[in-house]
Amino acid sequence: IKDKRTGKAFEYEWDMSAFGEVLTPLPKSGLLDFTHPEAYAFWRDSHKPLFEMGVDMIKADFGEQIEDPNMLAFNGEEGLALHNVYTLLYNRCVYEAAKMYCKTGPFLFSRSSWTGSQCYPSQWGGDPQADWGGLAGSLRGALSWGMSGAPFYATDVGGFYKDTRDSELFARWNQAAVFSAHVRLHGIGAREPWSYEKEAEDAANKALKLRYRLLPYIKQTAQNASETGLPMMRAMSLAFPDQPISWSFEDQFMFGNDLLVAPCLKPGGEVSCYLPDGEWLWFENAEKFSGNQLVKKQLKLDQMAVFVRKGARIPLGEDVEN
Repeated sequence: IKDKRTGKAFEYEWDMSAFGEVLTPLPKSGLLDFTHPEAYAFWRDSHKPLFEMGVDMIKADFGEQIEDPNMLAFNGEEGLALHNVYTLLYNRCVYEAAKMYCKTGPFLFSRSSWTGSQCYPSQWGGDPQADWGGLAGSLRGALSWGMSGAPFYATDVGGFYKDTRDSELFARWNQAAVFSAHVRLHGIGAREPWSYEKEAEDAANKALKLRYRLLPYIKQTAQNASETGLPMMRAMSLAFPDQPISWSFEDQFMFGNDLLVAPCLKPGGEVSCYLPDGEWLWFENAEKFSGNQLVKKQLKLDQMAVFVRKGARIPLGEDVEN
């Protein structure tokens, strides 16, 4: 991307102050012009050696830096006009590289997206704050992105910015993340379960073990999402279009067709969720609940507010360590 005033390549110098002393400041970097056929091919084919080494997936980070009105692309577009579509071209390029060269097939883990990016799955929600607001915002972002037509979403489990060492938050974030398309524990500072208090470590591990047991259901749900476009995490208004009373409950969601999840988004373990029409079972112990009511739960740290439609069959796999 060129500066239309000088004809020189646009350069960025990243401000790393938000990272504290954890990371070394990045050097100046340029922006590739994905509207230029040769630049596009160069970036695509540069991934070939990585895939030949055995890399399975590329994390296509950033992509949202095109914004200066003085930026000029090869096709004549200026920065503001190119801002949204640039990220689509970027993701498309890397996805095509994986399609051409990756031995296990194409899959992406990208941060910045635009209309059409559902064709190059999947995405995650950037770098959230490691606090309760970051957890709640990540959930709302997931449901909003799903309503935009993108089926696969994840978040940085535990939060990215600030290493607060909040064990309760970490446990609850793991529990919420189990019910997403994919899972990554990631942030500035340690995010391994054993780096937190023992009770939180046990709660996180319990949730992650459930994740592995749910893999047959998750694969089934992912296949359905690919075929229908319905996201794996479904806002209540999307899952229950004929039950308007459920639409206002924006902090809960359906994971696939049969699991209703209400993450704990504040300290203390108190959760309220709305159960739509029908009969529901608490996943924890098969306790029965009638639908069309608000249910309140006081959860222990290792408990989750997850409900199953009565009569649904949830395929489960083995409890494995890998």
